[in-house]
Amino acid sequence: MKFINYISKLFIFSLPFALIFRTDRLWRLNDVVNYYNKERLKLFYFEPSELSFQVSIILIFIFYYFINEKNKKQKIKYGIFFILLTYILSLSKGMGGILCLIISCIIMYTIYNFRNNSTRQILINYIVIGILIIIVYVAIKNNNAFYLRVADIINGNDPSGVYRYNTGFKVMKNALTNTKGIGIGFGNLNTENVRWLYQEYGLVEVIANSFMYFISEGGIFSIIYLFVLIKQLIKDTIKSKSMLKYALLFFILAYQIPGGYFTNPMNWIVYGVICSNFNNSNYLIEGVTYNNGENTYNN
Repeated sequence: MKFINYISKLFIFSLPFALIFRTDRLWRLNDVVNYYNKERLKLFYFEPSELSFQVSIILIFIFYYFINEKNKKQKIKYGIFFILLTYILSLSKGMGGILCLIISCIIMYTIYNFRNNSTRQILINYIVIGILIIIVYVAIKNNNAFYLRVADIINGNDPSGVYRYNTGFKVMKNALTNTKGIGIGFGNLNTENVRWLYQEYGLVEVIANSFMYFISEGGIFSIIYLFVLIKQLIKDTIKSKSMLKYALLFFILAYQIPGGYFTNPMNWIVYGVICSNFNNSNYLIEGVTYNNGENTYNN
């Protein structure tokens, strides 16, 4: 909780500098891939998508603390954090992070409602649903860039989406076929020779998909490894009974499909959180006892 507070303040402190100084270190000023949004915030990350990825993970934790917090002052603080970090996320225009975050929060909020079913909560749910409907309607009515890009991705008209899914699948399929399931070898997909070999399938840089990338290089071994890894993550999540871990599990696996890399250490940090005792049922931490994923504060 202290770490999330610290990181949130660090992001928020960086925001005014980004809004004042529009430099190449803080912004991508002419995005050639995302033609709906040419200017995208990246802060000091290599690209806006990475900022989106990092902020989304922090937002999942903040949303969890917000909906479970009983202290009004703390609840307001987490609410302010959530709004400001969401604004940073919106400036990054990171589609993968935004969509995965929305669904992750819906999953967490749904579980929360099942565990906190009351007349007051039902009324809050109606208000939340009403606000969401209004937001979606306004976005569609005004041809919002976010809505237009989602529509293009669904219809297969988004260049970035086509590369991430279609190109990645073609390269993976042919890599497995050409090597009889062994794979092209770890580290080879990022070499010039392999890029040249598979350029006819549209490969320009690396495959922007953790699973396809890993399977292309490791073949059958990677498939078995991924099966064991994901099975363990799901097992530990169910065992923990933690709504936070359900949200993290969906986010980390879903995000790695359109734009994740196993070489990104943040993936393994999230895996570690999921497999650890953190937030498990009846696990005591920072004066908070978690029962079935819900916290009760000790006096």
